[in-house]
This record gives sequence, structure tokens and C-alpha cells, in this order.
Amino acid sequence: MNVQPSVDLSGGLEQVPVLIERNSRVVLKTEFQYSPDNIKGPGCTVDPCEITLPGCSCHLQSCCTDTCSCFQAHGQAYNSSGTLMDLTAVDSSFCSPVFECNVLCSCSDTCSNRVVQRGVRHSLEVFTTDKKGWGVRTLEPILSGTFVCEYAGEMIGFEEARSRQLSPRCEKNNYIIAVREHAGPGSFVETFVDPSVVGFVFKKGHRCTRGADV
Repeated sequence: MNVQPSVDLSGGLEQVPVLIERNSRVVLKTEFQYSPDNIKGPGCTVDPCEITLPGCSCHLQSCCTDTCSCFQAHGQAYNSSGTLMDLTAVDSSFCSPVFECNVLCSCSDTCSNRVVQRGVRHSLEVFTTDKKGWGVRTLEPILSGTFVCEYAGEMIGFEEARSRQLSPRCEKNNYIIAVREHAGPGSFVETFVDPSVVGFVFKKGHRCTRGADV
């Protein structure tokens, strides 16, 4: 019996291959465009790649909580193994946002405060379901609090998002996500991400996420 080699849907963009179920490969070829990062789409007024946070000056393999300016400004989000800590704010049912070290920081790429930016680290497989279109599943046990993948796609404006949702060509499953980022009392920024055109996405059915899934 001939065994077909595994296919990496990310095309080498991830350190760990994102595999696809053998029976789904032919169908997926004409419907899938993989992107590990958000890209700028219609109506988007910000550059998804722009870094607006200052970087730390830690010349260490991994930043220390008592000296790193990133930790001092935003707090610690991960433990030493890279697992998300309990970030539920005091007197609130909401979790605090996660701020990682960035490209402006002097610390190593292996710093414990760099998790999401390292990309997929666990084996995932894309497959077809009987009634829900495409799906993604893990091929190994993943502990609670572990980063899985990021919700990537086109960053678009409000009017563009509304237009796509109301379009008669819009598919049954709509996966435009709206994120409201609070920047202080009465100040917030809304971001809309649509994975239906480009991203870690499948045009029919369930989409894969690369971020908030833990």
C-alpha cells in the first residue's frame, strides 16, 4: 500500500507543519490561502505590522520581571514554561490584555515573554466534517493555557465589515471577528478581522484560529 506524504498547509511558514487529512487534500487546493499574519484590507487605517509600544533594553536570554520595562509596564502574562497565567483583573470578570516583548526589544527571541510571535508549536490537522465544513484538531495533548494559534486574516474597516456581512454572496458561516481594545476611560479602538479571503482560514465551514485559543 502506498502511503502519501504529509502535506504542510503553511508551506513552511510555521515551525511545526499544519497537516491536512489525506481525503481532504484535493478539495482544499483551490479553496485555501494560508497566511500566518494579519494583512491590511479595505477600510483599515492602521498597519498590522506597526509596532507602537516601546521596547525593553534587556540584554538577556530571557527578561526578568523585576528589571524589564515591559513587565513593569504591563505585568507578567506567562509562567516560565510559556503557559498563560490567570489574568483576571481584580474586581472584574474580564481578563487583562497580554503584552509581549516585540521587535524593538533587546532581549533574545527565546525570551519567556515571546510566545504568540513564535507561531504554531503543536501538531494540528485540518479535516472535513460531515455537516460543518472544514475543521481543525490537535494531534497531541495540549495543556490548558497553552498557545495554539492566532486568528489571522484581513484587517478591514467597519463599513467594509458591514458590507461583507450583508452581501448576498456572503457564505452561511461568517467569521468576521470584532475586537474592541480599551485604551483608557472612554477610549477604545475597534478592529475587524475577516479570514474569508486570506488568513489561516477555509472558505467553507469552520476556520482555524491562531491566537486567542488557549
